[in-house]
Amino acid sequence: MKNRYTAPFGYTIIKGITEIHPNEVAVIRRIFADYLAGTSLQRIANDLTARRVEYLPGESAWNKNRVKRILEDARYTGATGLPPIIDEAAHSRAGAAKGERNNQPEQQPPQPVCPTVCAVCGAKMRRIHDTRRKITESWVCLCGAKVWISDTDLHTSLMEILNRLIAQPDLVVDGHIEEQETPLNLVAMQNEISRQLEGFAFDRDKVKEDIFELAALKYSRLDDRKNTTKQLRAELERMAPLSDFSPAVLGTLAGQILLGEPDVVQIKLKNGQIIGKEDGHESNGNPGQA
Repeated sequence: MKNRYTAPFGYTIIKGITEIHPNEVAVIRRIFADYLAGTSLQRIANDLTARRVEYLPGESAWNKNRVKRILEDARYTGATGLPPIIDEAAHSRAGAAKGERNNQPEQQPPQPVCPTVCAVCGAKMRRIHDTRRKITESWVCLCGAKVWISDTDLHTSLMEILNRLIAQPDLVVDGHIEEQETPLNLVAMQNEISRQLEGFAFDRDKVKEDIFELAALKYSRLDDRKNTTKQLRAELERMAPLSDFSPAVLGTLAGQILLGEPDVVQIKLKNGQIIGKEDGHESNGNPGQA
């Protein structure tokens, strides 16, 4: 086992000689590259934690202070006689970038553009950030449901669903469209028809006329959902596979994100269809009935 008191992260000691660690060197260089590309300390830490990169044997819960110490460590340039991992120019650029960002708040990963709702009850969920836990992000619902999922894992899951749809636009169908909430004007019409039918004497022609009008309005709503399905398929056929999570693509296709335990991540398309990462994650009904 490596002795961290004599070999910093990125190095290992073999027969008394400090050498570059073959796996950790890639982690160091990626940290510098990501930071110089504009990625925040917290996002880098979240990514390392999500990928379970160990900074000590059995320890992989990174935080932004640990990432910051690596960026500030001049030993990686070979300044103290260790084999160089990062050139002095990159180390200086990272220091300059850190100075520019000191007066700016850390940027959080971009949040999805759709409301996030509970897969149990359908209510809107609230995101909580807790640095005391290994997974610092969670989503909570008033019904008591709580889902621990990092921003990185959530975005990855959403990207997988979107890429699944892009690869198979025919997954978007009319048959799995859930019933949407009936507008108040239709509810009022249904109640009025029921009230008339319950009477001892009613105007048959008037009731017949109202029933036909109600049916026409319901058919119109159904036709609208079918048109939405066609539009979604057309959008998907024009899209290329995603290499990164795209809030814009999600907003084009979906109206809601559904979260639940265990490991349930789904999206509700604009036609009302609910779909997940793989077969068996589709639903015909409301959240909680999947």
